[in-house]
Amino acid sequence: MSFFLFMSCDKNEIDSEQSNIDPVISYLLPNKGYAGQTMTIVGEGFSDKTEEVRVLFGDRELAATSSMSRAITLAIPEFNGETEVQLYVEVAGKKSNLSRFLYTEREDAVPPPVGTRVTNSGHLVASHTRERRNLRGYGPFIRLDNGAILTVSEGSSAASVSYDEGITWTNYEIAPSTNYTFLSPHMTVAADGSVVVGFSNGREITPLNWDRTTKSYDPNASLPTYIVRSTDHGRTWSTPVKLHDEWTGMNRDMITMKNGDLVFATMKMFNNPGRHTVLTYTSKDNGVSWQASNVLHQPGAPSGDHAGFMESTLEELSDGRLYMLIRTNLDYLYATYSDDSGLTWSTPQITNIDASSSPAVLKRLKSGRLILVWNRVFPEGRTDYHRMAGDGNLAEVEASWQRDELSVMFSDDDGQTWSDPLVIARNHLHAPSTPANAWDSSKWLSYPHLFEVSPGILWLTTGHGGLKIEFEENKYIR
Repeated sequence: MSFFLFMSCDKNEIDSEQSNIDPVISYLLPNKGYAGQTMTIVGEGFSDKTEEVRVLFGDRELAATSSMSRAITLAIPEFNGETEVQLYVEVAGKKSNLSRFLYTEREDAVPPPVGTRVTNSGHLVASHTRERRNLRGYGPFIRLDNGAILTVSEGSSAASVSYDEGITWTNYEIAPSTNYTFLSPHMTVAADGSVVVGFSNGREITPLNWDRTTKSYDPNASLPTYIVRSTDHGRTWSTPVKLHDEWTGMNRDMITMKNGDLVFATMKMFNNPGRHTVLTYTSKDNGVSWQASNVLHQPGAPSGDHAGFMESTLEELSDGRLYMLIRTNLDYLYATYSDDSGLTWSTPQITNIDASSSPAVLKRLKSGRLILVWNRVFPEGRTDYHRMAGDGNLAEVEASWQRDELSVMFSDDDGQTWSDPLVIARNHLHAPSTPANAWDSSKWLSYPHLFEVSPGILWLTTGHGGLKIEFEENKYIR
């Protein structure tokens, strides 16, 4: 009997010692895989009580399905934009070492074709592209007249400047973060070298509070838009100047014309019925003062918090006119022209560029070509795609929100004709898009930005999807 008492006391001591051990991860089973699989974290210093265990998987906290002192099991979550994820375990406030998990293709996934590869963001791209994971944020980027590269990240209140082609970055405060959060910032360099940034201020948001019955929004809703300038290459900044108080769905472009005029593409929400509109602001004095254009309304005044003309992109044509392409819910981009530096715009007309309800990016390259990157109405090789809206809230008109792949094409004649579209990136590790997960923005590959870092070499980054690649223009010329 004394033998059994001895064994019992020894076990209690072992349990006590085990509870005092810091959690340590030895290995993961599996250490690579895909969503839905069961993972076992093997180690020591864990807990028999699942409620005492926290598993931090990248920026997400996962619930353990079971836990013992030497093993924790859980379900691998959906891919969320990072191929390589670091995780650790926390027990009673004690953190384990870091371990690494790698997402791979699902068993039913089509293997990457020859000549392609999968990026860290989970997208399939051509093998000749190069990832630029060290870029600050997701663009847009501009080249300053001192050779540096500048960006303002979404949700920040600082400019980030790189003096080594995007390898390292230095931050300079633009405005106090207690008063300003920069949403959809766009920027350009004026003729005098000033840096000019247009943005909407997230600190002043008053929600839309959409009313399905009246098809309108709270008249007090606001997301104001501002301009701010720097005359010393982004080191110090002026006090922001407000352009308008109305709700700004998104700012999508700003350019400096050959004549020195600056043109900023933005939006305003209108009510009764509630819908988006597009307009521009023009500055003829290097961004000091601005004049608004005529407002572009979609005919028929469709209602919805994502209805109407939205998120335009623009470029200067060889004859000095401006050419602007507009997002719609009508399966095509619409185009409008201005011959007075954006002070007035023609009535937008439908183009032959099919597009989902997503914004495009249009740029003039050093080669003289125009380049367009956008989400087509259907994925390559398909003639259908699930549609969203028709609910009196999102939009009256059902539209394709295809955001699984981005395409690229070029024009040598100022947009009169275009090359055949080519897919430049598509989702690969993300779960397939369905009506059930269509609003999961972590699966979107959309809101592209382009920056020609040197003649014929471009950075393509996305606000949704986290894509950051560098590619050569000539690789996509057919």
